[in-house]
Amino acid sequence: MAVISGSALARLRVELDQLVRVERPLLLGELLAAGGRDAADQADRAQAELALQALDARIERLTGRLFEAAPTPVGVEGGVVSEGHLVRLDFGDGEPAPYMVGDLDAAPEGTDVVTPTSPLGSALLGARVGQAVQVSTPRGAITVMIVALEAPAAA
Repeated sequence: MAVISGSALARLRVELDQLVRVERPLLLGELLAAGGRDAADQADRAQAELALQALDARIERLTGRLFEAAPTPVGVEGGVVSEGHLVRLDFGDGEPAPYMVGDLDAAPEGTDVVTPTSPLGSALLGARVGQAVQVSTPRGAITVMIVALEAPAAA
């Protein structure tokens, strides 16, 4: 299961509803209207078919994402970083910055995200507050300090 915040879950549900109830019927109408035989009508139909395929792919992705969604962790017991947590990280500049460890779709709007499969995300998972983790980058290894851990605000 994928961890997702309450606000992100609500945002995904709104988007899915908009796609299914509004955008898809409009595209189907365009597809039906583009039934002529001249080149322009055929081009309109082809464009509407491609748009419908892209829309259906997004609907399928959102439906799967919502089906797999698990609520974000509500606590930060033990100070261990897990998927769904907001983590304050110090990259050595003395200015801790907040990041969410999780999927882009799962993050509250406006939150910077570290995906769990990225080098930084992999290093953070299972680490504790106060611990420094080493991360390999194209420019060499860096040390990142875990300054604080918060459960994301439910919305």
